[in-house]
Amino acid sequence: MFPLSTFGIFVSISVLLKLTVCVDIITIPPVDTQGLLNTVSIFYCEGHGNLLQWSIDSDTINNHTKQARGIEVNTIKPNDLVIMSELRIIAKPINDNIRIGCIIISSGIVTKGATFQVLGISPVTNLQLNISEYLLNTSIITWNTPLFSSDADYHYNIIIEVNNEFILVNETTQDLEYILEIEPCNMYNINISAVSVSYSSTPETI
Repeated sequence: MFPLSTFGIFVSISVLLKLTVCVDIITIPPVDTQGLLNTVSIFYCEGHGNLLQWSIDSDTINNHTKQARGIEVNTIKPNDLVIMSELRIIAKPINDNIRIGCIIISSGIVTKGATFQVLGISPVTNLQLNISEYLLNTSIITWNTPLFSSDADYHYNIIIEVNNEFILVNETTQDLEYILEIEPCNMYNINISAVSVSYSSTPETI
């Protein structure tokens, strides 16, 4: 307050200084997340700064990364101070146990990260039914192992229908081969699922 005298009149003037200090800070960091295979999981980050970026295992996300990993990012800045962003990611096998980082950039750089874990088991692949060259009325069912499983141990459930009637459920830990005795003129439907302690894959059918 500064007293001034003009023609004998004292006037008081108050001066208010408003100082805004912007500090780079992440107020809501991403958290460790688990996602079931082929579902969408969401990571959220909010903080103070001019720019917010995401990273995968310390590499900044670009358009190629988004396409390969099934990522969508939506970032908004509602005011000069706050910036917030949402990252959506598909639980693909390629995304298992990756580190997702939130980076806020202004006068400095602040980073917080979280781990993404994919859960589940993928279907068997390359399921085929081949007629045996050596055994009469016999076919050999072959398949390839699942491309991904979050559990180390799993087995295969084989379901066989003849003329649309259920005839057999067989559980096997034997990889990639099953012998089936067939009769001429019958129609066979074969389903194989990979099953672990916690999860079951979608069945493959021939």
